[in-house]
Amino acid sequence: MRCVIFGAGKIARGFIGHLLYLSNIPFTFVEKADALADLINERGQYTVNILGAPEQNCLVKGAKALKFNQKQEIAEAIAEADAVFNAVGGKNLGDIVPFLTAGIEKKAKKGGKINFVTCENWKKPADILRDGIAAGISEEARPYFEENVGITEAVIMRSAIESDAELLKKDPLIVNVQNFWELPVDASRLKGELPPIQGLKLIASFTGFLERKFYTYNAANGTVSFLGPCSAMKKSPMPPTMRGSLKSWTVYTVRPHALCQQNTTSHWMSNWRLPSPLSESYRITPL
Repeated sequence: MRCVIFGAGKIARGFIGHLLYLSNIPFTFVEKADALADLINERGQYTVNILGAPEQNCLVKGAKALKFNQKQEIAEAIAEADAVFNAVGGKNLGDIVPFLTAGIEKKAKKGGKINFVTCENWKKPADILRDGIAAGISEEARPYFEENVGITEAVIMRSAIESDAELLKKDPLIVNVQNFWELPVDASRLKGELPPIQGLKLIASFTGFLERKFYTYNAANGTVSFLGPCSAMKKSPMPPTMRGSLKSWTVYTVRPHALCQQNTTSHWMSNWRLPSPLSESYRITPL
């Protein structure tokens, strides 16, 4: 089993790469920024710090990356892979379509099924990739694409934050992440099976799952990130006033999205285990 990860940012390294490493599945990053790819290849490892649970910190070894100008190597890596993940940012999905298309065309000659899993905070990212690939795939590879290629979506509910300067000096690839371990994936779009990844949770009824996450979990992240500095919060636990604001706020957000308010609130609030002491630089950052 092998995997490819498009993007080598905080979520790609600190969640997807982390879970694959813990699952003993070899993987290769594909990164647009040459400097970041060079750094990964030079160091070959990076640290994942689990906020609030330092006993679960992990040194991910064997890290490697391909650059966008290595088109043949990228296509070959996709052809040899069982699954391809992407965490590049929704607005950049179009940039990776040509690479995915070339990889699928090479995979078609080798045979076997392959799944592509989007890990983006973006509406209908799987449809964007599928439509883009369908528009550019060769007629020779089209039957393979339609019958053997799954393009599905994951919901990313592990947040990542910036490391402080001292930690970055020791490990410029270090990632500080939330203590959350599940990777929900839309099972209905898969072709065959995904590799046995730690934390993988296949969801049969996935419709609206990702969009609802925007209005609950992501909105909660934004609320805490804004109210924390305003209240000069520097350590856990979360102040009662902030917790009360989140609870009352969910009454209005969950109803249009067919969610149970009590279950939804308790689920994402249970994942807000803030580190103590809380760094002054604590903030949620873009994927």
